[in-house]
Amino acid sequence: MANRLVRALGEWALSHRHFYVFASLILLIVLLPVFDLPGGGRWVFLFANILVLASLTVAFGRSRFSFWVAVVVSGVAISLLVAGHQTDSPAYLVWAWILGVAIFVATLGRLFRGLLQRGRIGVDELYGGAAGYMLLGLLWCYLYALVEYFSPGSFSGLGPHRSLHVADAMYFSFNVLTTVGFTDITPEGKGAYSLVILQELAGTLVLVVIIARLVGQYQQPGPGT
Repeated sequence: MANRLVRALGEWALSHRHFYVFASLILLIVLLPVFDLPGGGRWVFLFANILVLASLTVAFGRSRFSFWVAVVVSGVAISLLVAGHQTDSPAYLVWAWILGVAIFVATLGRLFRGLLQRGRIGVDELYGGAAGYMLLGLLWCYLYALVEYFSPGSFSGLGPHRSLHVADAMYFSFNVLTTVGFTDITPEGKGAYSLVILQELAGTLVLVVIIARLVGQYQQPGPGT
């Protein structure tokens, strides 16, 4: 009985790899209030990011080669994040963000390529679509941080410290993604304007594609067809 349960759990785990990405992104959002705490807040954010990168490695590495490529790139990104938090050096964080953007883009491409392939959409593909939509919010969070780093003053309403905190960047990013509206933070520079427009377009197009794919799958054929 125990062996059957372990085997069933193992099969479910291998066939629902996108669930890990979805769950890690949900955890990242749930822990958002903790990131603002002094001292240990940034380490909680680091831990949550490690979980996201690990889940992306599992989801992306379908072959041995792609798995080890994902492991190496994610490992370097995690090492840079740790070094940046330990030394308070923004240079490490910037390179970690750049690698994170590359990982997110590659994962999004794989997620949506699987979603658009012919055949019935299963539970794992639905998790992948939801995770991909949420991953857009995290991707643009990194992009906003990079724009503010290379072009200070690209955002206004940053508070007394005049720096774009990761919790604020995430809140702003997901507000733009869902087209809810801006927070107290508003874009000022041309680069920030472009990123906001691109994120709004990306979020809308992804939702349209997912809904169209689901409608096409479950649409019943009409009479005489």
